[in-house]
Amino acid sequence: MNKLPLFHSCDSLLMIFKLFNLKPQQSMPDVFVWVISSGKRTAYQRIPARDLIYSIVDEESGRDCGRVQTLFLKVLVKVICI
Repeated sequence: MNKLPLFHSCDSLLMIFKLFNLKPQQSMPDVFVWVISSGKRTAYQRIPARDLIYSIVDEESGRDCGRVQTLFLKVLVKVICI
């Protein structure tokens, strides 16, 4: 019995499932923390909402829910075209 066609069909099915798993639709927007200096945004950090969400059940709450955490901010850089 030749198992090669079965293997290729299973492999192609696995690739299709991986494509669907790559970018699931997010139901909540991310949280942005901004540093504003002199009315201008200077730095930011993006936090996924799933990490902050609160729930009464411990298994359903986010990993950073109710915890103090240190955020390393990303600096905004203006690009000047010459």
